[in-house]
Amino acid sequence: MFHELLFALHGFTGNIFVLEGRRICVLKDISFLHPGEVEVLNRLCLLGTSYKYLQDFIYSPTEGSQGLYLQAYCTGLNKVMNSYTQCLVELEKEVMTDQHISLSHFQHQLDKYHLVFPALEQLTEHIKKQKVSGCRILDAVYKYTSSGIPLVKEAASKILKSCHHILYKQLTAWMLHGILLDPSKEFFIQKRETVEPEISKELTVSSERRSLDVYFLNPDLLPSYILSRVAEKILFAGHSVCCFGKDQTGSSTYLGVTTCGQEDYFAQQLFALQDKSFCSLEFEEVIDQIRTSASEHVWKVIVEQANLVVHLRTVKDFYLIGRGELFQAFIDQANHLLRVPPGPATEHEVNIAFQSSAHQLFMDGDQVTRKIYVTLKSGENTCSMYWDFLVLWHPRNFQKVPKLLS
Repeated sequence: MFHELLFALHGFTGNIFVLEGRRICVLKDISFLHPGEVEVLNRLCLLGTSYKYLQDFIYSPTEGSQGLYLQAYCTGLNKVMNSYTQCLVELEKEVMTDQHISLSHFQHQLDKYHLVFPALEQLTEHIKKQKVSGCRILDAVYKYTSSGIPLVKEAASKILKSCHHILYKQLTAWMLHGILLDPSKEFFIQKRETVEPEISKELTVSSERRSLDVYFLNPDLLPSYILSRVAEKILFAGHSVCCFGKDQTGSSTYLGVTTCGQEDYFAQQLFALQDKSFCSLEFEEVIDQIRTSASEHVWKVIVEQANLVVHLRTVKDFYLIGRGELFQAFIDQANHLLRVPPGPATEHEVNIAFQSSAHQLFMDGDQVTRKIYVTLKSGENTCSMYWDFLVLWHPRNFQKVPKLLS
């Protein structure tokens, strides 16, 4: 009979243990079993019922519930179940060597699983019925890590670590390489593509970036134990890498500043966290380090290497009319040209007037002034004044500044 019991504990039925509904129990009206033994056997069979339910979920997931986090959950759940199957193996060895083994010994060895299995079954039932997916699974599992039952807490922690392997891989790919490893839209950072037709081809770095990739936080997928401020730092770090792209070798670069050494260090920091119990302080500390590094690189690129102050001064002087005296002189020089409909040579003459105005103010040696070119927009010749058709053009595409700052 003990061999039949071991089969039942594995979720299989036979001549003595049968399936009633979804529950495994002892066949009724068996004469050689005492009612007390039947009660004990039925209680043990509850473990076999739970084990069968969990195994069916692991190896036969419902349609539409596939995803990286669900697979990680099943992997963690299977690891927790391994200790149970190993216990059954040990019991089978004892049955084969000891002919006088008692039913109470089975009760003693398997008693702890009467606490663990109902919790795991309840958690799995919640995920299955509510179709919980993505990072929401992290929240569902995390609640059970606060259980007052140590065995349930330990089991939930093992499953959570398995799910965190996916989370930390996604964090590493996003924060250090600017890549979203999220084929099923499960990560709390999402990408939304919006096409900007006004962006000219000169602004296009490659054909893959002809649309602006807008990354945003999806609060519905953000685990409750990751604070919003930490999620914002994660978004910023990855977005900064995306803005500056990759070099030909695939390394993250910031206009020539390669961060391969730091990437290795931060990757090790993140991988070290995935095998530990989650600690918000340690997690935020690592995220802060990565964000600080990203901020320093962004500062070096934009302020130091790209001379942001110089470009802002150019915007102020020429597009916000900070050099009012230059435009006053230009108006005086070009006014007679723009009182009449423009001809083929008008644009050239207007540019000569602009450079002449700069020469009068001793600005002809200014490198930025030399790069400014005045063009005339196409339009119907119905105006008495043609200043409305005037456009300043700069090789750095400063005409896009109002769009970028809006």
